[in-house]
Amino acid sequence: MDLEKNKKYAHGKDGLRAVRAEQRNLGEVQRWASAALLRVGVDEARRESELMVSHLIGASVGALYLRRDEPVSDEQFVQLKGWVERRGHREPLYYILGECEFWSLPFKVAPAVLIPRPETELLVEEGLGFLKTVQVENPLVLDLCTGSGCVAVSIARDFQAARVYGSDISENAVVLARENAALNDQERVEFFVGDLFEAVSDLSLKGRFDLIVSNPPYIPEGDIGGLQKEVATHEPRAALDGGADGLVIICRIVKDAPAFLKAGGKLILEVGFDQGGHVAAILQESGFFTDVKVRKDYSGIERIVSARRI
Repeated sequence: MDLEKNKKYAHGKDGLRAVRAEQRNLGEVQRWASAALLRVGVDEARRESELMVSHLIGASVGALYLRRDEPVSDEQFVQLKGWVERRGHREPLYYILGECEFWSLPFKVAPAVLIPRPETELLVEEGLGFLKTVQVENPLVLDLCTGSGCVAVSIARDFQAARVYGSDISENAVVLARENAALNDQERVEFFVGDLFEAVSDLSLKGRFDLIVSNPPYIPEGDIGGLQKEVATHEPRAALDGGADGLVIICRIVKDAPAFLKAGGKLILEVGFDQGGHVAAILQESGFFTDVKVRKDYSGIERIVSARRI
């Protein structure tokens, strides 16, 4: 869209003048939001404007275009303008909307937890693939650093026989994870507050887990400031910071996991873009794991490292 020539979106104090009341249908306000986001440097302005407006009316993006001629109330437009303004300050879109989709399921998100990423679905995929091979009626699964609970809830939804536990050091994260379990009818997933395995140490489950999965903090602390502003400024630092080399939490998990895994049980970790080989070596050198594998994500980045307990 040529903003200099389009009179509907004339320049104003905030970069664009709001759509006139008589033009406020869904299609017009979506185009206004897209133009406004583009002006403040949002890369995927059209997609984000579609998500904002569809969320505004509680519908899918596809339904938005079928309903594009429907009028927009003053209250709805004020809310949309507020969202656009917040996004202009680089607040992440999904924090603004309060939810996102992961594994085709809805999850509430807030600044207490990382926003689930598409590549983390590989952690779920790998975990489910392993559970299908386990000759146990009710396999036990532990999701460390559970955050929003997206991994634990997704595994529980798709493998109903599993008993799934999640832990996080953040009490606010665990509260949100429990809400997400309820949102997706998976209240049987149990979440606990604590530092990694400490959260489940009183449950008499040592040596009993068939599967442990984790998307732990793995960003080197010195690299956090160079991340996208949306991430560095708004997402929880504790969920990002993996220490000086990014491997501090991963090393702790590898060290303590053998005590909680049964023989033949599997540990699956999400890792940073250049950490696959390092983490594979840590697992091999521990003396407790075999069948160490590294899997690339759809961008060709080594993203998932897995190993079996000897």
